[in-house]
Amino acid sequence: MTSPATIAATVTLLRRLASPGAADFPGVVVGVALDWEQMVAFASAQLVLPALHPAMGAPADAAKFLAGVHAANAARNSDMRASLIRIGHGLNARGIVPILLKGAGLLATSGRGETAWRFLSDLDLLVPEGQLEAAVAAACGLGFMPTNADYNLARDAHFPALVASGGQFALELHTRVFADRAMPPLESRLPAGARRIVVEGAVFRLPSLADRLAHLIAHAQLHHGHFRARRLLLRGFLELSMLTGGGADPVDWEEV
Repeated sequence: MTSPATIAATVTLLRRLASPGAADFPGVVVGVALDWEQMVAFASAQLVLPALHPAMGAPADAAKFLAGVHAANAARNSDMRASLIRIGHGLNARGIVPILLKGAGLLATSGRGETAWRFLSDLDLLVPEGQLEAAVAAACGLGFMPTNADYNLARDAHFPALVASGGQFALELHTRVFADRAMPPLESRLPAGARRIVVEGAVFRLPSLADRLAHLIAHAQLHHGHFRARRLLLRGFLELSMLTGGGADPVDWEEV
Protein backbone atom coordinates (compact mmCIF):
# COMPACT_ATOMS: atom_id res chain seq x y z
CA MET A 1 0.00 0.00 0.00
CA THR A 2 1.33 3.45 -0.94
CA SER A 3 1.42 5.97 1.91
CA PRO A 4 0.34 9.63 1.52
CA ALA A 5 3.92 10.64 2.27
CA THR A 6 5.21 8.57 -0.67
CA ILE A 7 2.56 10.04 -2.95
CA ALA A 8 3.51 13.55 -1.78
CA ALA A 9 7.19 12.92 -2.53
CA THR A 10 6.39 11.54 -5.99
CA VAL A 11 4.02 14.37 -6.90
CA THR A 12 6.45 16.99 -5.64
CA LEU A 13 9.32 15.55 -7.63
CA LEU A 14 7.26 15.28 -10.80
CA ARG A 15 6.12 18.88 -10.44
CA ARG A 16 9.73 19.93 -10.02
CA LEU A 17 10.85 18.04 -13.11
CA ALA A 18 8.07 19.64 -15.14
CA SER A 19 9.56 23.10 -14.53
CA PRO A 20 13.24 22.77 -13.63
CA GLY A 21 13.91 26.41 -14.42
CA ALA A 22 11.66 27.63 -11.62
CA ALA A 23 13.46 29.54 -8.88
CA ASP A 24 11.88 27.48 -6.12
CA PHE A 25 9.21 24.87 -5.47
CA PRO A 26 7.04 24.09 -2.44
CA GLY A 27 8.14 21.40 -0.04
CA VAL A 28 4.62 20.44 0.95
CA VAL A 29 1.98 18.87 -1.29
CA VAL A 30 -1.68 18.07 -0.52
CA GLY A 31 -1.09 19.01 3.10
CA VAL A 32 1.50 16.28 3.73
CA ALA A 33 4.93 17.30 4.97
CA LEU A 34 7.73 15.62 3.05
CA ASP A 35 10.14 13.14 4.53
CA TRP A 36 13.30 14.76 3.19
CA GLU A 37 15.51 11.73 3.76
CA GLN A 38 13.07 9.70 1.67
CA MET A 39 12.89 12.46 -0.92
CA VAL A 40 16.67 12.70 -1.28
CA ALA A 41 17.00 8.90 -1.56
CA PHE A 42 14.21 8.76 -4.16
CA ALA A 43 15.64 11.60 -6.26
CA SER A 44 19.15 10.14 -6.04
CA ALA A 45 17.96 6.73 -7.23
CA GLN A 46 16.22 8.44 -10.16
CA LEU A 47 19.38 10.46 -11.05
CA VAL A 48 17.65 13.81 -10.55
CA LEU A 49 18.99 14.87 -7.15
CA PRO A 50 20.49 18.19 -8.37
CA ALA A 51 17.01 19.28 -9.52
CA LEU A 52 15.71 19.42 -5.95
CA HIS A 53 17.54 22.69 -5.25
CA PRO A 54 16.22 25.14 -4.17
CA ALA A 55 13.16 24.02 -2.19
CA MET A 56 10.98 26.02 0.15
CA GLY A 57 10.37 24.37 3.48
CA ALA A 58 13.35 22.04 3.38
CA PRO A 59 15.13 21.64 6.73
CA ALA A 60 18.34 23.64 6.98
CA ASP A 61 20.59 20.58 6.75
CA ALA A 62 18.70 19.26 3.70
CA ALA A 63 18.76 22.67 2.01
CA LYS A 64 22.53 22.96 2.58
CA PHE A 65 23.12 19.45 1.24
CA LEU A 66 21.00 20.06 -1.86
CA ALA A 67 22.72 23.37 -2.54
CA GLY A 68 26.08 21.60 -2.37
CA VAL A 69 24.95 18.86 -4.77
CA HIS A 70 23.58 21.43 -7.19
CA ALA A 71 26.78 23.51 -7.10
CA ALA A 72 29.00 20.45 -7.57
CA ASN A 73 26.93 19.26 -10.53
CA ALA A 74 27.00 22.74 -12.07
CA ALA A 75 30.81 22.78 -11.82
CA ARG A 76 31.07 19.28 -13.26
CA ASN A 77 28.78 20.08 -16.18
CA SER A 78 30.73 23.28 -16.84
CA ASP A 79 33.92 21.21 -17.08
CA MET A 80 32.18 18.73 -19.37
CA ARG A 81 30.99 21.57 -21.62
CA ALA A 82 34.51 22.94 -21.86
CA SER A 83 35.76 19.45 -22.75
CA LEU A 84 33.02 19.07 -25.35
CA ILE A 85 34.13 22.27 -27.06
CA ARG A 86 37.78 21.17 -26.90
CA ILE A 87 36.83 17.80 -28.43
CA GLY A 88 34.84 19.60 -31.11
CA HIS A 89 37.87 21.69 -32.09
CA GLY A 90 40.03 18.56 -32.16
CA LEU A 91 37.61 16.71 -34.42
CA ASN A 92 37.08 19.74 -36.66
CA ALA A 93 40.85 19.94 -37.20
CA ARG A 94 40.60 16.51 -38.84
CA GLY A 95 37.64 17.50 -40.98
CA ILE A 96 35.04 15.86 -38.71
CA VAL A 97 31.81 17.60 -37.69
CA PRO A 98 30.22 15.39 -35.01
CA ILE A 99 26.49 15.16 -34.30
CA LEU A 100 25.53 15.90 -30.70
CA LEU A 101 23.49 13.17 -29.02
CA LYS A 102 21.48 13.32 -25.76
CA GLY A 103 23.15 15.31 -22.99
CA ALA A 104 25.89 16.63 -25.26
CA GLY A 105 23.21 18.54 -27.14
CA LEU A 106 21.95 20.09 -23.91
CA LEU A 107 25.45 21.20 -22.90
CA ALA A 108 26.15 22.76 -26.28
CA THR A 109 22.87 24.67 -26.56
CA SER A 110 22.42 25.82 -22.95
CA GLY A 111 24.10 28.71 -21.20
CA ARG A 112 26.64 28.15 -18.46
CA GLY A 113 24.91 26.90 -15.34
CA GLU A 114 21.59 26.15 -17.08
CA THR A 115 22.27 22.40 -17.11
CA ALA A 116 23.03 22.17 -13.40
CA TRP A 117 19.70 20.34 -13.01
CA ARG A 118 20.81 17.46 -15.22
CA PHE A 119 23.34 14.79 -14.18
CA LEU A 120 25.46 13.61 -17.13
CA SER A 121 27.67 10.55 -17.13
CA ASP A 122 29.20 10.80 -20.61
CA LEU A 123 29.39 12.72 -23.88
CA ASP A 124 27.85 11.00 -26.90
CA LEU A 125 28.91 12.10 -30.38
CA LEU A 126 27.90 10.55 -33.70
CA VAL A 127 30.54 10.47 -36.44
CA PRO A 128 30.50 8.88 -39.91
CA GLU A 129 31.73 5.30 -39.91
CA GLY A 130 34.55 6.16 -42.31
CA GLN A 131 35.83 8.86 -39.93
CA LEU A 132 35.77 6.84 -36.72
CA GLU A 133 39.47 5.95 -36.79
CA ALA A 134 40.43 9.61 -37.25
CA ALA A 135 37.97 10.63 -34.51
CA VAL A 136 39.48 8.16 -32.04
CA ALA A 137 42.98 9.37 -32.93
CA ALA A 138 41.89 12.97 -32.34
CA ALA A 139 40.41 12.06 -28.94
CA CYS A 140 43.55 10.19 -27.93
CA GLY A 141 45.59 13.22 -28.96
CA LEU A 142 43.53 15.23 -26.46
CA GLY A 143 44.40 12.84 -23.64
CA PHE A 144 41.51 10.37 -23.86
CA MET A 145 42.23 6.66 -23.66
CA PRO A 146 39.94 3.70 -24.49
CA THR A 147 38.73 1.70 -21.50
CA ASN A 148 39.05 -1.60 -23.35
CA ALA A 149 39.90 -3.06 -26.76
CA ASP A 150 36.73 -5.11 -27.25
CA TYR A 151 35.13 -3.41 -30.25
CA ASN A 152 33.20 -4.83 -33.17
CA LEU A 153 31.89 -2.33 -35.71
CA ALA A 154 29.10 -4.68 -36.79
CA ARG A 155 27.99 -5.29 -33.20
CA ASP A 156 28.56 -2.06 -31.30
CA ALA A 157 26.93 1.34 -31.70
CA HIS A 158 30.01 3.15 -30.41
CA PHE A 159 33.72 2.70 -29.89
CA PRO A 160 34.67 1.63 -26.33
CA ALA A 161 34.30 4.51 -23.90
CA LEU A 162 37.25 6.91 -23.93
CA VAL A 163 38.24 8.41 -20.58
CA ALA A 164 40.59 11.29 -19.83
CA SER A 165 42.94 11.43 -16.87
CA GLY A 166 40.85 11.81 -13.73
CA GLY A 167 38.07 9.73 -15.26
CA GLN A 168 35.21 12.07 -14.33
CA PHE A 169 33.26 11.25 -17.48
CA ALA A 170 33.49 9.19 -20.65
CA LEU A 171 33.45 10.08 -24.34
CA GLU A 172 31.48 7.72 -26.58
CA LEU A 173 32.05 8.02 -30.31
CA HIS A 174 29.05 6.52 -32.10
CA THR A 175 28.81 5.34 -35.69
CA ARG A 176 25.08 4.71 -35.32
CA VAL A 177 22.33 5.54 -32.87
CA PHE A 178 21.55 2.04 -31.51
CA ALA A 179 23.64 -1.12 -31.49
CA ASP A 180 20.68 -3.29 -32.47
CA ARG A 181 19.36 -0.82 -35.05
CA ALA A 182 16.09 -0.78 -33.12
CA MET A 183 14.71 2.18 -35.08
CA PRO A 184 15.85 2.15 -38.74
CA PRO A 185 13.89 5.32 -39.64
CA LEU A 186 15.63 7.27 -36.87
CA GLU A 187 19.03 5.90 -37.90
CA SER A 188 18.64 7.48 -41.34
CA ARG A 189 16.69 10.63 -40.57
CA LEU A 190 18.61 11.83 -37.49
CA PRO A 191 21.87 12.54 -39.39
CA ALA A 192 19.99 13.84 -42.43
CA GLY A 193 18.03 16.37 -40.39
CA ALA A 194 20.85 17.60 -38.14
CA ARG A 195 21.71 21.28 -38.55
CA ARG A 196 25.09 22.96 -38.24
CA ILE A 197 25.79 24.96 -35.07
CA VAL A 198 28.91 26.73 -33.84
CA VAL A 199 29.74 26.81 -30.12
CA GLU A 200 32.74 28.95 -29.13
CA GLY A 201 34.32 28.28 -32.51
CA ALA A 202 33.71 24.50 -32.50
CA VAL A 203 31.40 23.20 -35.22
CA PHE A 204 28.82 20.53 -34.43
CA ARG A 205 25.56 19.29 -35.88
CA LEU A 206 22.40 19.16 -33.80
CA PRO A 207 19.45 16.83 -34.59
CA SER A 208 15.98 18.29 -34.98
CA LEU A 209 13.90 18.64 -31.83
CA ALA A 210 11.60 15.81 -32.94
CA ASP A 211 14.55 13.48 -33.52
CA ARG A 212 16.15 14.42 -30.17
CA LEU A 213 12.89 13.63 -28.37
CA ALA A 214 12.38 10.37 -30.27
CA HIS A 215 15.96 9.32 -29.51
CA LEU A 216 15.59 10.17 -25.82
CA ILE A 217 12.38 8.16 -25.45
CA ALA A 218 13.60 5.20 -27.49
CA HIS A 219 16.97 5.11 -25.74
CA ALA A 220 15.31 4.68 -22.35
CA GLN A 221 12.26 2.64 -23.23
CA LEU A 222 13.64 0.36 -25.98
CA HIS A 223 17.44 0.33 -25.79
CA HIS A 224 17.56 0.06 -21.98
CA GLY A 225 14.44 -2.11 -21.82
CA HIS A 226 12.41 0.12 -19.52
CA PHE A 227 9.25 -0.44 -21.55
CA ARG A 228 9.47 -4.22 -21.13
CA ALA A 229 10.21 -3.77 -17.42
CA ARG A 230 7.33 -1.27 -17.03
CA ARG A 231 9.81 1.22 -15.60
CA LEU A 232 10.18 4.97 -15.93
CA LEU A 233 13.43 6.67 -14.96
CA LEU A 234 12.66 10.23 -13.92
CA ARG A 235 15.89 11.59 -15.39
CA GLY A 236 14.23 11.07 -18.76
CA PHE A 237 11.29 13.23 -17.69
CA LEU A 238 13.70 15.96 -16.65
CA GLU A 239 15.45 15.97 -20.03
CA LEU A 240 12.09 15.93 -21.84
CA SER A 241 11.10 18.95 -19.79
CA MET A 242 14.37 20.73 -20.55
CA LEU A 243 13.99 20.07 -24.29
CA THR A 244 10.35 21.10 -24.56
CA GLY A 245 10.01 23.72 -21.82
CA GLY A 246 11.81 26.59 -23.51
CA GLY A 247 9.11 27.11 -26.12
CA ALA A 248 11.60 28.27 -28.77
CA ASP A 249 10.63 25.41 -31.05
CA PRO A 250 7.09 24.00 -31.00
CA VAL A 251 6.93 20.23 -30.62
CA ASP A 252 5.23 18.24 -33.35
CA TRP A 253 4.31 15.16 -31.30
CA GLU A 254 2.90 13.33 -34.31
CA GLU A 255 6.32 13.61 -35.91
CA VAL A 256 7.99 12.41 -32.72
